[in-house]
Amino acid sequence: MIRFAPGRISWHAIESFPVLLMFRLLYERVFVYDWVMVSAAVRRLRDAIDGLAADEIAGSQGADVAALWRELSRLDAQLARRLVEFDRSMEWSVEGARSCAGWLAAHVRCATGEAQHRVKVARQVAAMPVARAAWEAGAVGTRHVDALTTVRKAADADGEFAVFEPVLVDVAEQGRPEDVTNVGKQWRDALDSHLDRDGRRIREHELRGARFSRTLDGAGFLEARFDTEGAEIIATGLDRSYERAHQTGDPRSPAQQRSDAIVEIFQHYLDGQPRGSNRPHVIAVGDAATYSGEAVGLCETLRGHRLHPETMRRWSCDSFLQRALVDADGVVLDLGRATRSFTPDQYRAMVVRDGGCRWPSCDAGPDQCEGHHLDHAATGGPTDLDNGILACRGPGGHHRNLHEGGSTVTGDPNGELTFRDPDGNLIGTSRPRRPPKRIPTRTGNDLERVRQRVEALKRAA
Repeated sequence: MIRFAPGRISWHAIESFPVLLMFRLLYERVFVYDWVMVSAAVRRLRDAIDGLAADEIAGSQGADVAALWRELSRLDAQLARRLVEFDRSMEWSVEGARSCAGWLAAHVRCATGEAQHRVKVARQVAAMPVARAAWEAGAVGTRHVDALTTVRKAADADGEFAVFEPVLVDVAEQGRPEDVTNVGKQWRDALDSHLDRDGRRIREHELRGARFSRTLDGAGFLEARFDTEGAEIIATGLDRSYERAHQTGDPRSPAQQRSDAIVEIFQHYLDGQPRGSNRPHVIAVGDAATYSGEAVGLCETLRGHRLHPETMRRWSCDSFLQRALVDADGVVLDLGRATRSFTPDQYRAMVVRDGGCRWPSCDAGPDQCEGHHLDHAATGGPTDLDNGILACRGPGGHHRNLHEGGSTVTGDPNGELTFRDPDGNLIGTSRPRRPPKRIPTRTGNDLERVRQRVEALKRAA
């Protein structure tokens, strides 16, 4: 990274490169020009922050953290005051900016979305005197104000909101931003009923929508908006799927776990489709040489997105398979009968034997697992109990580790299995589930006493 500090780099040298010259101009505008033009009050604020930075942090910091948080909110309020005046003056247009938010994003290098949000809040709070006074005094925080402005905008009834504003600000002073949002929704529902309108609910419902797009390399992007009812259903299902797959010390980030949870939800939906239709979840198209690992050729989804051959082999561990012989041009020469890699009876037998995922220390239950071939069917391995184990599925599951992840497993499924990482290092071992030790019931104890009496009678005779 180049640091544009005077004395460390030659401005003359920079001017010989157009791109670097642009950075020089930006530097002078943001860092040099700013020092000259700011007010005396802002300079004093800078001096105070410099003093904070110079302080040695020692002892209890709770009081300082709380005080700084309050002053940070007050500082946000002062920024909003100046921002709304700057927006109204259209001073931002002098330099060719198309909007106040555009000028802000360019000059302070914040995200465009943040710049737009700041300007919108500043405009809203300028018409909310009670909220503005509480914000400037530090009685409410910036997130409280965000919630207040959201309620005002959603209500679309400025006169009615002005009457209710003191009540809502009091809620903000006593509670959290979520409390403001909930009370605001309750007030809007009452307002809609009073005005005999369903506008808010209808608008919220009509704004719902979802977009799913794919990149050239097959990655997917999901963007969606739901009404309150739909969002609650989505949030509940996502939380349950997340908690179900979460593991202690999970190496996946929360965002990755949520992504995997969404895939798992769709997987369960597809698994629950009526039987008998023979309609597969996903279709993979590949040639025999690629499937067996002898070559790398055709291997893609029916939608035309390229798959890694190991992904296709993982899918074939526990799925409906249909042989399709193609020639060099991709023309289908022969289409065989669809078969299941592991039968339902074989799967149930593995559930009884394994109890769940056989990966060492994995606690995934059988409903989260699928069958895995130790000696893969692509290389001639049989599909039977002596060649199959349960491995948890999903983007973060251990079945993926045994294919795309490069981990290996060897041994006897009915005895001890040894798992190693791609470098050959030992991960651990696992054995089939042991039945619990039998504890005799009252009936069992009575039978034992009867047996003992019979034996005693035999000895006496």
